[in-house]
Amino acid sequence: MTPDTMPSFAPALMLLALLLAAAWGVKWLRQRNVIGGSPDAQAIKVISSLAVGPQQRVLVLELIEPGSRARHLLTVGVTPGQITTLHSMALAAPVQVSVGVPPPDQAGAAS
Repeated sequence: MTPDTMPSFAPALMLLALLLAAAWGVKWLRQRNVIGGSPDAQAIKVISSLAVGPQQRVLVLELIEPGSRARHLLTVGVTPGQITTLHSMALAAPVQVSVGVPPPDQAGAAS
């Protein structure tokens, strides 16, 4: 075979390089939290887990609503065939403390 009659692998290699670069780019963007949101914005966190049988568990989950930041604790029973809600409780919003401002009960005493 002469070099003129050999098939050219350049287009196939360029396409392969392009696909590999695209896959790496998507992975990099996911790690930078551009795609899929930040890890702090997870809607469900497992707080506790307890095995009560060979295939049964009781889980305590914290549910966070991303828009309102409302939080709920949910206790569920998990078996291979179903998930059952055992208890639900709304949590109060976290208290924000501002630095340099005395509490209301000490504001009158300072004057």
